[in-house]
Amino acid sequence: MTDILGGHVDSIFDNMPTVAANVRAGQLKALAVTTSRRSPAFPDVPTVTEVLGKPYSVESWFGIFGPAGMDKNVVTAINDQINRALASDAYRRRVEDMGATAPDTTQNSPDNFGQFVNSELDKWRMVIDQLGLSME
Repeated sequence: MTDILGGHVDSIFDNMPTVAANVRAGQLKALAVTTSRRSPAFPDVPTVTEVLGKPYSVESWFGIFGPAGMDKNVVTAINDQINRALASDAYRRRVEDMGATAPDTTQNSPDNFGQFVNSELDKWRMVIDQLGLSME
């Protein structure tokens, strides 16, 4: 961030919460978002798909993981508490102020998260294979 604001580099690829305040202050110009939809925080900023005319979607995400074989009741209790926090108005306002998007708690289940993680692994495995890279 120091280098882009100081004029030492021409552009950066960063997460919305890291750059949102500087974009709002006019210190940075947002060129595109990498998400599949425009950001509610910056509705005038196009998606990479719109700019390039080719499908593109890369989103940052966070998850809570535990040891394999965790008791399902414990997993459900933790997930319920997480969803309660994620649904709070204070949390949603804070996340939106940072330019991020809060998850849809109606879809935030351990099973759905597992499917999402597997789809992300498949997506990036395909990219690694196409580029002839190795994970070693």
